[in-house]
Amino acid sequence: MKLVVVESPAKAKTIEKYLGSGHRVLASFGHVRDLPPKDGSVDPEHGFHMQWQVSPDRSKQLRAIADEAKNADTLILATDPDREGEAISWHVQEVLRQKKALPANVQRVTFNAITNSAVTEAMKHPRGLDEDLIDAYRARRALDYLVGFTLSPILWRKLPGAKSAGRVQSVALRLIVDREREIEIFKPQEYWQVSATFEADGQRFTARLVQLDGRKIDRLTIGSRGDADAAKAVVEAGRFSVSSVETKPFSRNPPPPFTTSTLQQEAARKLGFSASHTMRVAQSLYEDGLITYMRTDGVDMAPEAVSAARRAIASRYDAGFVPDRPRQYTSKIKNAQEAHEAIRPTDFDRSRAASGEHARLYELVYNRALASQMASARLERTTVELTDGAGRATLRASGQVVLFPGFMALYDEGRDDPQDEEGARMPALREGDAPLKTGVEATQHFTQPPPRYSEASLVKRLEELGIGRPSTYAATLQTLKDREYVRVDKGRFVPEESGRLVTAFLERFFEKYVSYDYTAELEEELDDVSGGRLDWQKLLEQFWRDFRPKAGEVMDQKPSEITQALDEFLAPWLYPPRDDGSDPRVCPQCGNGRLSLRGGKFGAFVACSNYPDCKYTQKFGQGGDQAQSEGPTDLGDGIMLKTGRFGPYVERGDKRASIPKDVPVEDVTQEVAEKLLSLPREIGPHPETGKPITASIGRYGPYLAHDGKYAKLNSTAEVFETGMNAAVAKLADAASGAGRQRGGAREPIAVLGKHPNGKEVKVMAGRYGPYVSDGATHATLPKGAEPTAITLDEAVRLIDEKAAKGPSKKGGRKSGRRKSA
Repeated sequence: MKLVVVESPAKAKTIEKYLGSGHRVLASFGHVRDLPPKDGSVDPEHGFHMQWQVSPDRSKQLRAIADEAKNADTLILATDPDREGEAISWHVQEVLRQKKALPANVQRVTFNAITNSAVTEAMKHPRGLDEDLIDAYRARRALDYLVGFTLSPILWRKLPGAKSAGRVQSVALRLIVDREREIEIFKPQEYWQVSATFEADGQRFTARLVQLDGRKIDRLTIGSRGDADAAKAVVEAGRFSVSSVETKPFSRNPPPPFTTSTLQQEAARKLGFSASHTMRVAQSLYEDGLITYMRTDGVDMAPEAVSAARRAIASRYDAGFVPDRPRQYTSKIKNAQEAHEAIRPTDFDRSRAASGEHARLYELVYNRALASQMASARLERTTVELTDGAGRATLRASGQVVLFPGFMALYDEGRDDPQDEEGARMPALREGDAPLKTGVEATQHFTQPPPRYSEASLVKRLEELGIGRPSTYAATLQTLKDREYVRVDKGRFVPEESGRLVTAFLERFFEKYVSYDYTAELEEELDDVSGGRLDWQKLLEQFWRDFRPKAGEVMDQKPSEITQALDEFLAPWLYPPRDDGSDPRVCPQCGNGRLSLRGGKFGAFVACSNYPDCKYTQKFGQGGDQAQSEGPTDLGDGIMLKTGRFGPYVERGDKRASIPKDVPVEDVTQEVAEKLLSLPREIGPHPETGKPITASIGRYGPYLAHDGKYAKLNSTAEVFETGMNAAVAKLADAASGAGRQRGGAREPIAVLGKHPNGKEVKVMAGRYGPYVSDGATHATLPKGAEPTAITLDEAVRLIDEKAAKGPSKKGGRKSGRRKSA
């Protein structure tokens, strides 16, 4: 009897059906051993010896494999055809060897597709385990362990709130943070475009101003409304005719079939799948025998698959869609290994398969693979220039026409940041024609910062840099999300404060190990190990020789020294220049203290050097709001709608106002902006004190104010609608505590937000005065402090200080009557 071991039960069931009697096929359910998560699992002092541990949830399966192996004369290891598959086979063999259940004859077979023909053919060509691939696996696993288990403890001790670091994970995070820095320092530049619409033969087209009074008009040439209006007037007054028509044919070739990374990118663009979800669905399609192996960076298909694709094209389209010769592709990606085929359907006669998400992904794979062998698309680009009779202005219109769709009849590759590359369809025009001018407009624009990374564009960038491997990208991105180093907003990665701090720490103290070039070079060395050109232990020795002393040096530094170094490193970001030219380090509250980065129990924050006399604090990363992620919008009358680091706001001159959370940005008009910029709104004099009552919006929402007393409002609308009677009643309720008692339950004076520990922080009215609480720790407010004016940062500081002191000591005066002398 021959025992065949594969990874998954679905794969085992299918393969056993193909092999028939005399074969027993069992699944390992993936990896069966790993390095235990503790110190000493990799021993650099003894040749990087590794202590492997059987995964608890694999023990039962390994017993079943061992029991069958004792009765088998041959063990066939048929795991996936890549480094991880080779490692799983090696682990299974080693476990069986330890259990003294390893058959005398051990074979390794691989196949790229789970079809009867592929599996049967593979069984005819067994080989031994590839020791070079196993060494590469061991080197990669040891590197990840040494980096993770060396850096993570340093982070825990020196950088409160940090969770972990990793060899590829930290570099991917740096890419996201670097892009955010680019966005923040980006200064939008205003520009205007002047264009005219024309009509000829019943077809409309648009032409843009490209020359005015002998001066070439580039994108940024017209920088103000006045210049735009002047240019617009010239175009409106001119009578235009066609001065030149230029037609250029060009072709577009199809993209190659999918690799792992391009499949992840395209599934993200067209199907909205995350990288990890794409791989789960692709794994299922592979195990069902519908597509070839989905972890590959090869871009070509097997000759028989190419022939099948060409036959499918000929049967679906006419002969013009089949190129004269089969297409061959070569990867342009750094470090690409093309040992395996690209991802393709196993049967080109089956254009539809499965259902739901599986059907959508299968169709994507099928169409891409089939299109890769189709004829090129032929197009024609037409550029028309029109000049006025006075020779003052020149307009240009361009468009393109598809002469022959070729592969585009079936498939067109998506883009991360779509642009109008197609152009509009143009009417047939000749020199001297005078199309009818139907309108002229001048439109305002702003230059845009580089876009944040999507999953697709980040995977593409990692691959271009040669960082990581396609099979690891999904897990790497998921780790960043699980660690809460990043969040996903509208399909784009935004770094969290913790992610920025970890990146800054690694850049400052471990710059080499998060550099893009070094990480890519390390990948090349790992490739050399898998190719038998470099000894895996030598690679680890070279790495550890430099990394260990660097880690020890950082570990020996005091947390205060780490914080000071980070404060200097992050100064340009934490303390950006102020509009008034004053020193950004000077405390805005007391006016003479100096701001600096501090380390707290729950992470970093910025505080004043005059603490405790000055209690000004700000969250890490809250320095300045000048960076904008989108270009501003002109609302009229000098009011601009902008988006800063902490959300949208309106601005006119030196006056700014944040957009409240209950007001949708799309509803912000000039009228709404005028109201926000006019705050605080004076309701009138209080009937008892004669002092003014005002309504405004503060850091924690809308409120009323009168003579140093405050009352909370429920919505932004109430700021502009609350009258005198309602205001007096609300202030009276807030002062007396009425409205804080409902149904016997005490309501908070204010809800400030979330403590870094995740609990809600509230200001409460207590028997002995107001206090702040996170539900577990209560801290009394300082004498004279106004409970409605306390900030979240101040409350967190008070709670942390109280928690650090521990529970109050019992004792004090005993109850009862004092004994008489």
